[in-house]
Amino acid sequence: VLELPESWTWLGSAQTEAIKASGFDYERNIAQTGKTVAIKQSIQFKQDHVSTQNLPDHLSKMREVRDGMNRRFILAMPAAVQDKERDARLKNIMRDVIKN
Repeated sequence: VLELPESWTWLGSAQTEAIKASGFDYERNIAQTGKTVAIKQSIQFKQDHVSTQNLPDHLSKMREVRDGMNRRFILAMPAAVQDKERDARLKNIMRDVIKN
């Protein structure tokens, strides 16, 4: 769960993804409600082993799950905050230049 600071916006969109394999079912839901962005993930294992014939598909689907778990939230901050942050970075750069 991510609580957005005042005036910040999430640049993503709601999505649902389901990955089904012989050994498991995986689902991920990403949604925003007000200033809260939530990711809900679930995995249900159907068996305690994978046959050798199903192994290539199982590993491929597990890679998809892993890749999906590496999602990033992309946020936009308000212009006033961006300006303030930029000014602070520039001042730090100038201080470093003057020191050297």
